[in-house]
Amino acid sequence: MTDTTQQLPDGTKIKLIATDLDGTLLNHNSQVSERTKIVISKILEKYPDLHFVIATGRTRPAILKVREALNIIDKPNTESLLSNGCIAYDYNGEILWQNILPKDFVIKFQEVLKPYPKCVYFYAAGDDMITFDEKWARMARERVGERAQAGKKEQFIEDIKSGKIQVNKVSMFCYKIPEIDSK
Repeated sequence: MTDTTQQLPDGTKIKLIATDLDGTLLNHNSQVSERTKIVISKILEKYPDLHFVIATGRTRPAILKVREALNIIDKPNTESLLSNGCIAYDYNGEILWQNILPKDFVIKFQEVLKPYPKCVYFYAAGDDMITFDEKWARMARERVGERAQAGKKEQFIEDIKSGKIQVNKVSMFCYKIPEIDSK
């Protein structure tokens, strides 16, 4: 194996490395390759003050296996910017910052979507993904490790109104996944 430390830039000038997951840090099998593990490990070993940030649309439960594979579960300076930038976590999983969508926006969003019954909606609420379709919730759990649950739309709206649920992100998918739709 090639010594990757010879290829590293001057770490005194680099303060942060941020990486997406799919197609960037993860290979085509959605795994962290051995080479990537070695390179990241050597970088973090050589530059302990460098911040290594995972930036993705996923929630925290969905990136835990990646953090484990990289051996950065309890490693300082390994923050996560999740739900497309709506929540930032420190290396211990404590929330550093989060964006909460206004209740009125989430409720209005539901009303606007009524003409689109074939679309699937996911709501990120902290570590949870909420949808109204069990097939899609199962897909999110099985494929990427989300803590996804299917709920009833009416109850969801009531929980939003009461403040029981605070939404960080809304995602809308209007296409079919054949293996999901056939189950």
